Amino acid sequence: MGEEKMKRSFRALPALILALMIPAGCFKSGPPEVKFSYGEILKRAYKFDGEGKVVPVTIEQSIEADGVFTGDGLYFFYASNRERGNFDIYLRSLSDTTTVRVTSHPSRDSSPAISPNGKRLAFVSRRDDPEGDIFVVEIDSGSLLKKAAASVTGVPSLDGSVKNLTQMIDPATGVVRVVRDESPSWSPDGRYIAFSSNRDGNDNIWVMERDGKNPRKITTLGGKTPRFSPDGKSIIFVSYRDSGSGGDIYTVDVAGGRERRVTEGPSVELGPSFMGSANEIVYTLIDRDTNGDGKIDLKDESVIYYRNLANGAAYPLTLRSQSSFSPRWSPLFDGIVVYSSQENQNININIIPAAGIIPVKENAARQYDLAEKYLREFDDVERHLLCLERVYHFFGKRSNLESRVYSSRALVDAALRHRAAGNNSDFARAQGYLETVAKEKNPYGEAMSRYLKERLARGNGVDSLSGALKTARADK
Repeated sequence: MGEEKMKRSFRALPALILALMIPAGCFKSGPPEVKFSYGEILKRAYKFDGEGKVVPVTIEQSIEADGVFTGDGLYFFYASNRERGNFDIYLRSLSDTTTVRVTSHPSRDSSPAISPNGKRLAFVSRRDDPEGDIFVVEIDSGSLLKKAAASVTGVPSLDGSVKNLTQMIDPATGVVRVVRDESPSWSPDGRYIAFSSNRDGNDNIWVMERDGKNPRKITTLGGKTPRFSPDGKSIIFVSYRDSGSGGDIYTVDVAGGRERRVTEGPSVELGPSFMGSANEIVYTLIDRDTNGDGKIDLKDESVIYYRNLANGAAYPLTLRSQSSFSPRWSPLFDGIVVYSSQENQNININIIPAAGIIPVKENAARQYDLAEKYLREFDDVERHLLCLERVYHFFGKRSNLESRVYSSRALVDAALRHRAAGNNSDFARAQGYLETVAKEKNPYGEAMSRYLKERLARGNGVDSLSGALKTARADK
């Protein structure tokens, strides 16, 4: 019963957005009449008393992927196989439902990347090379959508105007070399495009000028899926250089080539992207054997993960109950994460705030109340546990008494529930957070840490907690 209640509440939003997206004059010719704002939808879902909901950008019975917003927040590019199963690049207005098929080629087109000024679209196509090349086309999104909205038959694709930037031809024979070039990423100033290529035998990160000239290899030990930092000085990427690695994340200095390893271990990490600063990243993580085949690989479910490179904080931004992947950060609407998620055979594109599916409340007490609300009103254990840990992540470093008390209490609640469910890695993480709090001379953290240890030792913890809290109050 509780599960059905949760489904009704948290899956109602797509229907709401679908209703907003259907023009009032959808059976009439002419441009759409309804305007809507993703910013307002996000505000209703996450501000005030909102419990947080995934906001869909596409709702299709197909595969929609690689979503990216223009910097001004007016337009949205993505790849889709909605037309006869062939992947092409699409453009959509963000204020109505007007959509343009930018490319229409029998070969696969994917990975759209729009320049910072919104005037050049880079993408990957297999039209000249079965492994893929980087193409660029100049585009006037507003004009294209205006023509599409006024047209009955649609507008022609831009296939005739695209330029191949990375095609390699053997000078001796004139034969096109089969080289895999993929994952284009614009520098913040729009002067360069980073991409991965196996033109020297192994996949590495390269940077070229926006017209394809002067390509320069940035890594030598392997790299894929590059993304520039906000200041353009570094690139984040995934490398499979270690034997048996599922992929680890690195950063590299563009000018000097100095690398820094970010992740290490048996987990699979994919598609990292910088967020608002060079210290915060978001990426796809697969760290659990969800299909029970005894190994962790691409067949298991994935989650969108956040990591702070400065202080080490790391936690999921999406629910593990729905496989999510391919995140990109955008500064729109006070910061959002654009990503894809799969349901049955369909893949669609969603957005959530940069802080994740759990809303940030005004203070630690309200954050803890939200965690209790997930359990009490929706019987949603997953959100309940995520929110308990967010009390610590959002407020644990604050010095006021309320933040200290509720952060410690939330971590104990999370640890005990994880332990009872047999989630050993989650229990160890929550317990580790609590021990960190205790070491920071937080008397309430010390009290709750002792209480947790006594509970785990099969005691009720009351005597330990009572004595510790008396000491903490005296210190206060």
